[in-house]
Amino acid sequence: MDREEALSRLRDAVASWYVDLGGTAEIAYAACDVVAAGIDGPAIVALAAVSVRAADVEVPWLLDDALREAGLTPRRKGTPGANEEGLRVVARRTVAGSMTPRECTRWVFGRFGTYTNDLADVLAGLDDYYDALDFIPETREEVDALVLAEARRLAMG
Repeated sequence: MDREEALSRLRDAVASWYVDLGGTAEIAYAACDVVAAGIDGPAIVALAAVSVRAADVEVPWLLDDALREAGLTPRRKGTPGANEEGLRVVARRTVAGSMTPRECTRWVFGRFGTYTNDLADVLAGLDDYYDALDFIPETREEVDALVLAEARRLAMG
């Protein structure tokens, strides 16, 4: 795994944790990949050395310094920046096919509701389309295509 791929994996693991889609053990595993890729400051090495059993306690204490060492921006869970990163992870998962368009909109609506987050509003609104497929002119495939288009836009941002 090269440096960029390792950093991307760490970024996504952290963003998933920010929005409760991933756990602290995934962050520690991703930190191992970062160290193996040649980024080996003391904080990132300490993060990589965290045991799975201790991850829930230790990762939050080590995370900010390790992210800074890796050149990534630390966030706080629940903040707009953390939520945006989590939303972009969901968008990338949808584009990659590991999350269906319907699962994407359901998660976005459940996490953000409607009219609460400018980045999430389109996907949250499309969740209603799935619920109304028997009553609207759009087909499921057309709604899926709209979701994928928006997910691609978010994933690239």
